[in-house]
Amino acid sequence: MRLIGFIAFFIALSTVTAAHAQRAVASGGMIRIASFGSVDQACHPIGLPTVNLLAQPYGGVVVVKTMRGYLNFPAWNTRARCNTLKLPQTGIFYQTTPGFHGYDQVTFEVIFPDTGRVRRFSVPISVR
Repeated sequence: MRLIGFIAFFIALSTVTAAHAQRAVASGGMIRIASFGSVDQACHPIGLPTVNLLAQPYGGVVVVKTMRGYLNFPAWNTRARCNTLKLPQTGIFYQTTPGFHGYDQVTFEVIFPDTGRVRRFSVPISVR
């Protein structure tokens, strides 16, 4: 029972951490909000995560596109060695409406192809 509680706490903590990662961008600009990839133990891509936008931002638009980039596995993960390879990913970008200044938010979920796991994120954005 303690293990289940710890796992639930860890999942909640990682979601809260991601939700409070505020981004800043100049009005009229574009910024990458996040990117996600999925690889096997040998660093081979095993499909691209699916991104579903859950709430439209007020002062801009979200662009989801395939890109290549570096993953960010923690050092203890057996896939950490994949962090040095530029691999296919799904990228989430926020494009501000020219002239908009203030705070916005992007809320989305990511579905990983290898496990079917769903993670939800809400990212605040400061448009200057």
